[in-house]
Amino acid sequence: MQQERRKNIRVPVKWPVVAETEKRIVYGTTADLSERGAFVRCPKPLEQGVVVDLVIQDVSLIGCPLPLGSFIRISAGVVRTQEYDPDKINLPRGMAVRFLRMSKEAHKVISTLITHKLQEHRIK
Repeated sequence: MQQERRKNIRVPVKWPVVAETEKRIVYGTTADLSERGAFVRCPKPLEQGVVVDLVIQDVSLIGCPLPLGSFIRISAGVVRTQEYDPDKINLPRGMAVRFLRMSKEAHKVISTLITHKLQEHRIK
């Protein structure tokens, strides 16, 4: 059994995202998010090691510092890809990204979302 290496709390969140490189644009949806990274569900993930501009769209949440319909842009690196594998049918196709650089505003949006999701989970 592989030991969990993540140190940051991940929360499930579905935000539309665009991962942009000089050569490719990949459209997807976040599956989960932490202050350090995310898993992006997408049909054709980028290769491990690629650095992308990750644009998280429709960042609307009560308490977020941005208006409805806003987006945030984060520099991120692909750390793992998950292609289709018939032996692992339950694993979603996509890529894990680690956030490399982001604005203070973007960090505040992500922190606010995580706090909101954790409070929501505690209430249930």
